[in-house]
Amino acid sequence: MRSVRVVIGVLLVVTTFIAWWGRRAETPLRPPIEDVIEPEAQPTRRPAGGDEEVPDDDPADSDEQISFEGPGYWDQEVEATPVWSGPVPVRVVADDSGAPVAGAEILARIKYPDHLDEDEKAAPLTQRAVTDAEGRAEIPRCSATVVWGVHAAGFRTAWPEVEYRVSSVEVRLDAVPAVRGIVLDAATRAPIADARVRAMWVDEPWSAADIERVTGADGRFVLGGIDEGQPLEIAAVRDGFGTVVVEHTPTSDRSVDLEILLGKGVDVVGTVRDAAGNALVGADVFVAPVGATPPTRTPRHDAERTMFRRTRTIADGTGSYAIRGVAAPASFFVYARHEDVGEGRSGLVAAPDSGVRHSVDVTVAVLGKIVVTLADAEEKTAIPGHLWRASLDIDWGHHRPDQEFDQEGEEVRGWFRDVVPGIHVIYADASRYLEPAPVSVEVEAGQTVAVDVPVEIGGVVTGRVIDETGHPLSVYVTFDATYKGVEQYPNARSGDDGRFVLRGIPPVVGTLRAFQNGVGEKEWAGVTPQGDLGDLVIGKPTGLVLTLPAEARASDVSFGVLGRFSAGGRPDEDGRITIDVGRPNQAATVFVRVDGRPPLVIRDLVLGEGELRDLGEISFPEPHPVAGRVLSADDGPVEYALVRTVEWWGEETRTDALGRFRLEVLPPGRSVLWVEHETGVVSFHPIDVVADMDSVDVHLPAPGTLRCTLVDDEGVALASAPVNLFPLLDTDAPDWSRRRIVRTDGRGVLECQLTPGVYGLEPHASTGREVVGDPPSIEIDARNTTEITVEID
Repeated sequence: MRSVRVVIGVLLVVTTFIAWWGRRAETPLRPPIEDVIEPEAQPTRRPAGGDEEVPDDDPADSDEQISFEGPGYWDQEVEATPVWSGPVPVRVVADDSGAPVAGAEILARIKYPDHLDEDEKAAPLTQRAVTDAEGRAEIPRCSATVVWGVHAAGFRTAWPEVEYRVSSVEVRLDAVPAVRGIVLDAATRAPIADARVRAMWVDEPWSAADIERVTGADGRFVLGGIDEGQPLEIAAVRDGFGTVVVEHTPTSDRSVDLEILLGKGVDVVGTVRDAAGNALVGADVFVAPVGATPPTRTPRHDAERTMFRRTRTIADGTGSYAIRGVAAPASFFVYARHEDVGEGRSGLVAAPDSGVRHSVDVTVAVLGKIVVTLADAEEKTAIPGHLWRASLDIDWGHHRPDQEFDQEGEEVRGWFRDVVPGIHVIYADASRYLEPAPVSVEVEAGQTVAVDVPVEIGGVVTGRVIDETGHPLSVYVTFDATYKGVEQYPNARSGDDGRFVLRGIPPVVGTLRAFQNGVGEKEWAGVTPQGDLGDLVIGKPTGLVLTLPAEARASDVSFGVLGRFSAGGRPDEDGRITIDVGRPNQAATVFVRVDGRPPLVIRDLVLGEGELRDLGEISFPEPHPVAGRVLSADDGPVEYALVRTVEWWGEETRTDALGRFRLEVLPPGRSVLWVEHETGVVSFHPIDVVADMDSVDVHLPAPGTLRCTLVDDEGVALASAPVNLFPLLDTDAPDWSRRRIVRTDGRGVLECQLTPGVYGLEPHASTGREVVGDPPSIEIDARNTTEITVEID
């Protein structure tokens, strides 16, 4: 009898286990109920079609969604959303010795299952903890896989993934030499205590928030968990001082302290109100330097990464705000956003002095919306399914970012949502149609504006590309022309049979180009669109053949001709690449570059037609660092100036509080530094790069001011009109590489600072207007104001 009871008992246990496991397998995100619900938390269910919640006798068997409320839980629908529950012990130890690691920061983040749609994922669920003297801490268990980020000074950050079934977690950390440094007052060199220092990983900005320290009384800090060769931006922030961001790459020698100098900042105070003058509570306020893009509306990693560049606060009950320690000298604007109202920004606050308090009020306006339709220019009817790209040109200082364009499937219309009131320019691309002219549109607060972008159906040109033997070539083919003031670049690629079809061809004479690296390049000027162009013959390529050294053959390579074209890719199995120089019997500068190395530069290369010169195995030059200062016309340091080379060797930097900069991997020989101040003043500084250049001083010229009034043929001022401003070369040709787009104000006047020189001016293409008479030639003198009136029709 006893044995029978035992058998029955075993069967009951097995049956219960099978039933429980079956339910668990059907709902992999749902944890066992006994692991999740504490006695105080009672499950409820909401019957379909009813609002009243009733007790659920068997929640595990219910097909309806279940929520849990009680200590340690969120009110969540656990069918779609992971849930935190009781604590899990965590221990952090050193991998080599097993010794406990005290003060380790633990960041636990949920890893959502791949089968969930984006709308089923809640906001990132995160738990944080710090280990005690025994290396121990506790973080709640979760009903999904958790990614554990564990960071401690002197150790490499670990990112293990842990399944929710575990009862305890041990994390072993590899020791890494720490990055040590000191934060000093730039004026007195006294140590600055309580400054926040954060290391921001250039290639993994989302993890930067986990490496932050506060300086001690001696101004010193220690940042651990950073590998050798890991590029960093290290930011230092302290009330009363300007924010500083320095670039740093740790090396094996970390015995030298990193020195960060903070200059005195300025204070910015003011109020935030809506258009009716009401104070706004809970508005986010940012101080952003000229040229910076305002923070994104949607929380993203780059917003976290750049918070040190834009000081931020929350407006109080009176709508007032106070931001201390804005970097100075620097031109900036104040930007405010209110979740329920909209956005706004102040006018430009120019070049403040240290220690000055500025009062800046901001009005927040209701955001608008733009609906864009592609319309046939003749029929005036909407064209479905062909608007495949559009961008909204928004003026924030001198930087002009594009706003995202939304279009669903083959819808006729697309949308720009959350548009700041003002005048904006829309650029659109349409497959099979001619490139449309930019369209200027004014958006008022809370307004939805419908805009038709008129386009014309382009012509079609076909042909076949072959070599001298008649063999078909697969190459890129473009038709370059200007039609109604807009540059047109329809392009296609020929197939294996050499045939191509170019659509969207304007009815004007243009230049046809065919090019493929390793095959050759040829252009045919004065081509009139006429259906089939027949056979187009490309002769033998004119260029170089070279072999990369063995250690660089697995790398991606970029190469090309400066000022003409560039290409890239992997070398063949023998490490060989072919570079087309293109035009024969003309001097060219060719470069070959592998990331992390200075480029090999071959200057003044002249090759005959069809000449293919084999250089054999090449070697890259040793890196030539160039360091120096950017100074104003009065010999004062210029902070946050952009420094790079005109040749664009892939490296750029910003000056620190003392105007210092350093470029690491320049090639030897001639180069030109491009130095740009945030007010738009640009200086070009030729240098001959040799070893250990550490005292290159670049003086930014004192700018001049242009004040231009734009009027029509009746003398009426044109308000909010976009205008192109560009330097004129010695040949009086426009230098479009340095073009700026500016707008007139409500009085039809534009006012801006420019580097001394001679400039041209013309209405932006989006206005559809031209200058009456000869285009103006405007001479800008340092520290002087040039006033002109320009008539346009």
